[in-house]
Amino acid sequence: MRRHDLTHIDLVANIRFPGARAHGIQVAAMAEALSAAGLNVEVTVPRRFPSTDADPWAYYGVSRSFGVQRLSSFDLMDVVPQAWQRLPFLVQSATFGWRALARIAVDRSTGVLVRDHYTLAMLTWGLRPGDLARVAAEVHSLPESEGARRRAIAHLARLPAVIVISEALRDDLQAGGVDPGSILLARDGV
Repeated sequence: MRRHDLTHIDLVANIRFPGARAHGIQVAAMAEALSAAGLNVEVTVPRRFPSTDADPWAYYGVSRSFGVQRLSSFDLMDVVPQAWQRLPFLVQSATFGWRALARIAVDRSTGVLVRDHYTLAMLTWGLRPGDLARVAAEVHSLPESEGARRRAIAHLARLPAVIVISEALRDDLQAGGVDPGSILLARDGV
């Protein structure tokens, strides 16, 4: 595999940004840190309904050292009762994943760090092997169902780099066939 010396990173996260959950501040802090390390960083998130006009840099208290790209997705999650949100969630995830895939397939000079299994699935299904060489994933958990877990690990095994937050995740990925040399352990909060 050819080594890529990339200076542009697209941090892809299917989250509300800004939002009330902890992963939003983690994405903002990571983007700020990668920018401080000399990389040109773009955070790519979905345009969500209802939208917020909050400034993500002010909301999270981080510097304006990175950009934010909002991709449209078909988002009906907040207009249906919570008990019925599974299908709208899958539709929103799929449409965001396809939009992210189109963006990433066009710009081949950018490295990609993806944070969710649905977007990763779209990328591994849609990108050529040469383009997958510039994709890495940050993994905080694996799906609970055995089939979804196997599929997630199979997608991760196709990547040159996987960042995990615990020894248990590292061990699960290795047991599932992910190359130990491609796994980086970076504990949560580091």
